[in-house]
Amino acid sequence: MKLKIWVRELLCLFLGFIAMVFTPGFKVDQPVNLDNYKALTKGDSLPAMASFPVLNYKSTTINLADFKDRLLVLDFWATTCGSCLEAMPSIAKLQEQFKGHVQVVDVDYEHADYVAAYFSKHPAKKALGLPVITGDILLKKEFPYQYLPHVVWIRNGVFIGATDGDYLNAINIEKVLANANFTFTTKDQVNVPDYHVPLFLVSGNNGATGSIMASSVFTSAMPGLQLKAGWDTSGQKTRFYAVNHPLLNLFAVALNSGLPFIPNRRLLAIHDSSLILNLKHDYEDQWAASHTYCSQIIVPGNNSKAQIKELLLAEIRSSVGLIGVIAKYEMNCLTLSTPVNSSTASLPHHSLYKLKEISIEPGKPVILHHIDLDDLAWLMNEQAIPPVIVEIDDKPLVFDLDMSALPNSVDVWKNLLATKGIMLNTCKRQLDMFVLTDADKHLP
Repeated sequence: MKLKIWVRELLCLFLGFIAMVFTPGFKVDQPVNLDNYKALTKGDSLPAMASFPVLNYKSTTINLADFKDRLLVLDFWATTCGSCLEAMPSIAKLQEQFKGHVQVVDVDYEHADYVAAYFSKHPAKKALGLPVITGDILLKKEFPYQYLPHVVWIRNGVFIGATDGDYLNAINIEKVLANANFTFTTKDQVNVPDYHVPLFLVSGNNGATGSIMASSVFTSAMPGLQLKAGWDTSGQKTRFYAVNHPLLNLFAVALNSGLPFIPNRRLLAIHDSSLILNLKHDYEDQWAASHTYCSQIIVPGNNSKAQIKELLLAEIRSSVGLIGVIAKYEMNCLTLSTPVNSSTASLPHHSLYKLKEISIEPGKPVILHHIDLDDLAWLMNEQAIPPVIVEIDDKPLVFDLDMSALPNSVDVWKNLLATKGIMLNTCKRQLDMFVLTDADKHLP
C-alpha cells in the first residue's frame, strides 16, 4: 500500500480550487541578473554558473560544474510538495547505490532558513544527506517547470531531458549511465495559457474572438500543462474551468463530495476501471496523457454553481459514457469511538507532541503523532477494510500511535486501539457512497 500524507490536503485543493499557494519560505538567495540566463533545450551544455548556497553538503556552497564527469540529477522539490517528500528516502538510496557515478542535488525555491526549519522538525529527512540548493530562481529559469516534482537529467555536462519524479529509478539511471538514448517521456516546454480568460474561445487561447455568453467544452488532456481549476465571474457570466484533471477529480467537484477519492466509499460498476484508476501502475504522466480531461463551462451570471456542476456531469456522461452519483447504501462498516464513562480518563488520551506528524514509508516504522479520530479514520479508509466512520465522542481526543507497520486486519487494529482507550466496533449503517456506472447501466 502506498499512502501519501498529502491526500487529504489534496482533496481541499480539488474541491476548493486553490489556484495559488503563498509560501512564507520564499525569499531570493541568489542576487543575479536573470536576463543573462535563458531556458535550456535538450542537447545544450550546462553554462558556467556561480556556486549556489546549499544545505546538507560538505561546504556552504555547491558548484554544479564539479559533477560534469558523472550523471547529475537535479531534483526540484519543496517542503510543501507531499510526493517530493515521500520520494526522498528512495532517492537517497539511489544516491548511495550509484555513488561515484551519479550525483543527486535537490533544488528548492524556498529560503535556506525555511528549509533548515523544516529539517529541524523532520530530522529523518535531513539525515538522508541529500544536498539541497535553497532560494533558487536561476535554475528554474534554465530548467522551467510548472509543477513539482521536476527532475532534470544532465549527462557529462549536457542537458538530456526533464521528467516527472517517478522516472527517477535504478533502471532508468542504468540506461542513462550506459549512454542509451534518452527515450523517456519528457516534460517539454509549453506556452502557458492565460487562465483569467476563456481557454478555448479567445484569440491567443486557441479559439475565436467574441463575447461568448454561454458555452460548454470538454476535451482530452492539454499536454505539458499542470493540473489546474477555478471559477471566475466577469460581467454577466460565470466560468468554470478544469485543466488536466482525472475523472475522479471532476466527479468530486460536480458532486461536491470527497467520496470519489476514498477507495472503500466507491461502488464501481463500469466496464473499464482504468478509466479512473492507474491499474497497470504506468508512469503517472503516461497514464494521465490519455486519462485526464479539460472542461470549460460558461453560463450567464444568473446561473448558480449547482447548475454548472449539473452541466459538468452531463459533459462527462456524453463524452466518456460514465454516470456518477452519491447514493445511500446499507454497508458493513467500522465505528471509532471513545467510552462515555469518564473513568477512562486515565487512559493515554494525550499527545507528547505539539504538531501533527504522519509518516508512513515502506520498510520504516509508522509514526502517528498528535492525531485525532478523523486522522485515524482517514488512514484506515486508505486500506482495503470496511468503511470507517467516527462516532461522536464525549471529548476531543488527541493521541500518538507509533507502530512497526500498519495492522493488516481488523482484529489487529482493534487490539492496538484498545491500548489508547479507543473502541473499534463492527456494524451496518446507511452510508453515502460514490456510485459509478456506465451510462447504459442501472445503479447496483
